[in-house]
Amino acid sequence: MERVSIIIPIYNTSRYLSKCLDSVINQTYPFLEIICINDGSTDNSTEILNKYARDDNRISVINIENKGVSNARNIGIKEAKGRYIAFLDSDDYLEQNCIEILVSDIRQYGVDVVRGNYNIVNNKEIRIGENNFDNKSEICSSKLIKDEILKGEKNAFVWLLLCKTELIKNIKFNNKLSLMEDVIFYMELLNKIDKIFLERKCLYNYVINFNSITRDSERIEKNIKEVQIFNKEIKRYINNEEKIIANSCNTNYIIQLLSNIKNHKYRKRKEIYQDVFESEEYREIFKNIDKKKYVKKYVRLLLNFGMKKMYLILDAMFKIKRSIFRIKRFCCKI
Repeated sequence: MERVSIIIPIYNTSRYLSKCLDSVINQTYPFLEIICINDGSTDNSTEILNKYARDDNRISVINIENKGVSNARNIGIKEAKGRYIAFLDSDDYLEQNCIEILVSDIRQYGVDVVRGNYNIVNNKEIRIGENNFDNKSEICSSKLIKDEILKGEKNAFVWLLLCKTELIKNIKFNNKLSLMEDVIFYMELLNKIDKIFLERKCLYNYVINFNSITRDSERIEKNIKEVQIFNKEIKRYINNEEKIIANSCNTNYIIQLLSNIKNHKYRKRKEIYQDVFESEEYREIFKNIDKKKYVKKYVRLLLNFGMKKMYLILDAMFKIKRSIFRIKRFCCKI
């Protein structure tokens, strides 16, 4: 049987790591190469990794200086020797038959890439929803998936993919991006293929980690600045018609990030609002989109407040949004 290389970047996820690794070593498809990239962890992730590596010779641990998930995945791709590559985040876990089903799909339907489906799980491991495809499992054109990702209708999570190794050996994640690096990877990948198989079964468990570093305020500021890098990069992979869709997707993403800078005092939040809404590059993004077609009504409202420099009202709207989110979280726990 053909070997599958599973690439797992790890950074300070000791709380989740054992469950993640258990889900891999207990796969019904046993022919695995498990590549763990320890990205400078300072908790006890290293000890956990070493223990599992001693007990299972399919696991290799590569310890590196912390340079981010993109760099870690690039190292994993370079080291991979399996026929296929799959990605797994170290705070998530797989269903036991995940790899077996995805390998079966890639063989049966003669495609180079399979895209799976996933469950959404909160910290107490209560399933709070699924991201289901509208249709049954099917072969789909890569162009359609590309458009749906740019519109924000489908997520560009690389951990949904099983790919032939030869296809992605020369694709690299952008080391300058710590978020949305998946999108650039997806665009280059989709430009290399004509079709992709969509597996409707939920085989991946995406854990909502409310303590994740991606929610840290300073990191969010960095991510907002990275959107400018992202816009320059994505233009390499899309045509002129798709740029409007991509700008709309970026707009939704910027608003999402701005809603999470709550740990700053208002004076600092206002500075960040000004950096975004008074920046020539961001204003160009906001202007060159079909707001009615691709941007949600709530986001359009926030954009209007921001563009008119009504930052107090904008800030109040974000507070309302967070309150609604907390209510929804509370309801999920009941």
